[in-house]
Amino acid sequence: MTIPTPTNPPPTTSATGAAALTQTLITAAALIELAIQDSLAPIESLGRAIARIAAAAPAPALAPELATCIESLQFHDRMTQQLTQVRALLVSATGEAPPPGEPRDWPAVPERLPAGASGPELF
Repeated sequence: MTIPTPTNPPPTTSATGAAALTQTLITAAALIELAIQDSLAPIESLGRAIARIAAAAPAPALAPELATCIESLQFHDRMTQQLTQVRALLVSATGEAPPPGEPRDWPAVPERLPAGASGPELF
């Protein structure tokens, strides 16, 4: 399978198909951005809670649990970086910049999908 790029676009049968593919890629990029943004506040809150627990001079028995929490935060950071790279690849494959009015809430996302591509199975 070849990954579409601006110099190696995916095969399409019509301009309508190309436009639908572009819109789908832009929407996928928007979904990734939305997921990243939605996860930041809870993760920051979790990080602050872990710092408060650690500052309260926890019993030595809590040290392994805190280490597990910190490792999980590092996993989230790595995942966010990877999703950011995927989003950039999706946007670059379209050859277009994402529109300024990207949806910031889940109900608005299906409106951006091509006809027939939306539905509950996507969410």
